[in-house]
Amino acid sequence: MSCGSPVALSLTKVGDRADVKVVFAVLALIKRHAPPLRAKRAIEAVVEHGSAVLDVPMVEDLDVLTAELLAEGIAARPRPSPEVDVKAVRAQTALTQEQFAMRYRLDLATLQGWEQGRFQPDTAARNYLSLIAAHPREIERMIWDQPASGPNAGGGTRLADAAS
Repeated sequence: MSCGSPVALSLTKVGDRADVKVVFAVLALIKRHAPPLRAKRAIEAVVEHGSAVLDVPMVEDLDVLTAELLAEGIAARPRPSPEVDVKAVRAQTALTQEQFAMRYRLDLATLQGWEQGRFQPDTAARNYLSLIAAHPREIERMIWDQPASGPNAGGGTRLADAAS
């Protein structure tokens, strides 16, 4: 049974090497449970464009994986996701938990769980919270000024339109 931690990798071609060993690089990623098609596309992007990013689900030893990829002509380094103090981000906005959750369209119970340390936000949530911390008004505007779309939109009136 395999074990390891997920890692987001930034992949780049080593120097001007034209001899990237695509098949072996893809196999090194598949061995760590990267979906085969995603691994293939990531390595092809490195060959064609010089870089790519890939989430690798089960990296047991990052040093071993980076050495394997380097031998195939690919440099790999982990891409850290931002650390976020959820309570501090909310406090910065001077909003209650309920107000913050409503304003930024978050589940209140999830927000409370993050703040109480019962569980941690995933990468997407950490990125979203980092954006809120850096640009709270802009994020709010982007969320609430968007016209309704999708299968349940139904052409209803936006809140901003109803107030005028």
